[in-house]
Order: sequence, then structure tokens, then C-alpha cells
Amino acid sequence: MPVARLLGGTAADPAIQPVDFANAVVAATAPGGHAPQTTTDIGRTADGAWVCRFPTTVAAQMVPFKLTVIPGLWGVTVEQPDPLRLVFKKHGSKGLLGAFGKKPGLEVVVQLAPPGRSIGEVVVTGGLFGNPDQAFARAAENSIPQLIGDIRRELQNVEDRRKHPRLPASFPVSIYPIHSDGGIDPPLRGICKDVSVGGLSFVVPTPLRTKYSYVAFEGIKAVAGVAILMRLVRSQKGDEVLAAGSYRTDL
Repeated sequence: MPVARLLGGTAADPAIQPVDFANAVVAATAPGGHAPQTTTDIGRTADGAWVCRFPTTVAAQMVPFKLTVIPGLWGVTVEQPDPLRLVFKKHGSKGLLGAFGKKPGLEVVVQLAPPGRSIGEVVVTGGLFGNPDQAFARAAENSIPQLIGDIRRELQNVEDRRKHPRLPASFPVSIYPIHSDGGIDPPLRGICKDVSVGGLSFVVPTPLRTKYSYVAFEGIKAVAGVAILMRLVRSQKGDEVLAAGSYRTDL
């Protein structure tokens, strides 16, 4: 739906289809990188970092024991800055531009979910730091995603029931609640927390009063001036309202 119509104006039907709209939003989370296409895929952000998200029932206090095999397999060191974060590192030789800097290397960070849920989400990110030499950097292109894969194999003990991978995002969004009689409320301004080709989660200052809304994303050229229909799936009120919805691309 053109945003102009939601605001009471007139506009031609958008050229983009709903499925293409959803894919464009996902692609915008990793411009120049690689957005994961499946829940088992390892994505890559625009700055070159690898990222992987998956569910687990392993308690946070047990994770260090589950991952004791990783240093021996990959020759990395491990640190635990806090109970919900483990950091694996491997140092390499400095490149020409890093001759006077800190020793470079690769780093893989395992971020655990806070306790309180039977199934939590693990977020693993990996990348280079400093300015390693070319040989080390080339080897890391293969070793980092493989290392992340080994961590996932140790920790993911439940099937990911989501159809589509969720990607962290912070695009500003405008939510246009739509009523059964066709009336449309003034937009709520919010920030999305993550997106997928199936929907999104976001925070807004007040609860949504309708089951269906149109969502417009700011800062994404491919979907500028267009909103997509969303069905509210859940909403949790705190200092702000955290809500999640699924796209209706079948209408």
C-alpha cells in the first residue's frame, strides 16, 4: 500500500510485490554482505562479520563445559567476560599496515540468552581484529564460519521451528493500525528489533489497538513510500511495547 493513501492522499499502486518487499528489507540488513537464507545459514554483515543465531536449552552455566572442545579443535583461547558471553580468540601475524598496532587475529563471540526461558537464543558472531597479514586473513575466510558451525553443533540441541532466519535490525518504522471498517489510525513511530522475510519485531511507545497494521520502513530505498500489511502476533508491555507481527503477503 502506498503510504500516501494511508495518510489520506492518492497514489498509484506500488510496483513492488509483497514478497519482494520483505526480501528487500532483509537484504538491507546486510548491504554488501550476505543475509542468511535459511535458519541454518551463517550470514555476513556489511563490515565482514559472520553471524549465526539458533535456539538451545543448554543452561548458561553449562555452556563453557559444552564448548571445552573448541580450543583444542581450533587452537583458540577462550575468555568469559560475563556469565552470558564467551570470547574465542586466535592471534596472527601483523600485516604491513599494522606493524605498530596491537597484535591482530580472529575473534568469535558467543552471546547467550538471559535465564528464565526453557529455550533461549544463542547469537554467535565472528570476525577479524587488528590488521592481520594476508595469509591469516585468507585462512580466516574458511576457519571462522567452520568454527561457528562447530559451536552451533555443540549447543543447538533443539530444532529451530522458525521458517525464516531473523536478522537484527534498527530501521525506524511507522505503524499504521487499520480497523475492520477500513479506518486507519495516525501512525505510531517505532524502531524494529529484527526482521525476516516472514515478519518483524519492533518497539513502539504505546500498544497497538488493532490486529492488523501497515508497516513502512524508513531508510530503505527499495521500499520507500510503500507499506506492507502485518498481522500482530504478540505484544509485551514494559517501559515500551515490544511487539511482533507476521506479514500478509498472500492477499
